[in-house]
Amino acid sequence: MNFVIFVIAMGILIWGADLLINQSERIALKYRIPEFIIGA
Repeated sequence: MNFVIFVIAMGILIWGADLLINQSERIALKYRIPEFIIGA
C-alpha cells in the first residue's frame, strides 16, 4: 500500500514540475525574460 502511495506522489510531483516549467516558459515569453534565469 505504501508503494502505491509513493508512486502516486511521484507522479503528482513530476506532473507538477512539468506544469511549473511550462508556466515559467510562458511567463518568460510574455515578459521577454531569458529562460535560464527562471529555469536555472
